[in-house]
Amino acid sequence: MKNLLRFLPLSPLLVLAAGCCANNACDCRDTLADSIYLTLNDDPAKGKAFTKAELDTVYLLRYNPLTAGRNYDSIPLTDTLRILQQQRTPLLAEKLALAGLSAPKAIKTNTIVLSNTSPFAPGTTGGKLSSYYYSLVVKDKSVKQTIAYTFAINQINLKGQYNADGCCTCYQNILKQVNVNGKTWGLTENGGNPIPVVLYKP
Repeated sequence: MKNLLRFLPLSPLLVLAAGCCANNACDCRDTLADSIYLTLNDDPAKGKAFTKAELDTVYLLRYNPLTAGRNYDSIPLTDTLRILQQQRTPLLAEKLALAGLSAPKAIKTNTIVLSNTSPFAPGTTGGKLSSYYYSLVVKDKSVKQTIAYTFAINQINLKGQYNADGCCTCYQNILKQVNVNGKTWGLTENGGNPIPVVLYKP
């Protein structure tokens, strides 16, 4: 009985803490923490640029590393605006604006956001996007026998941690790296600002 009475003074505090958590929804804003932003340069002033016709047809392919080059899922992004509109959320809009990839009320169609859940659904094993290899293929479908520009995306390295703050436990990415055509990009965000991989026309 003494042991039971010893804990009774804490009971109101426990109830109060539980009530506090129940009344405060967590806004972790961590759904895009691991995302990779691929931007195809469309500005000749910044370097070799892709034409509007070329950006009209962009294919993103996902490979299982164990069967790379044989089996893949293909997403023809024949309308990249549609893809971005489907992905678009207030958080994504904010992220794109922070990275200079979008005006507040507009979407630039030269950016593809590769996340754990979009544009590909998670695999049957539930692996993150780092569990796969990808190819980004750009081709002007209006011109026969035109050159296809391919970007090999692999060696994605993601590390994160969960941080508890009061009633909420949120995920934070602490390392983000990707290899594109043999070049390694360090994309770890500073203060939540995305760092895009800018791809220039070969």
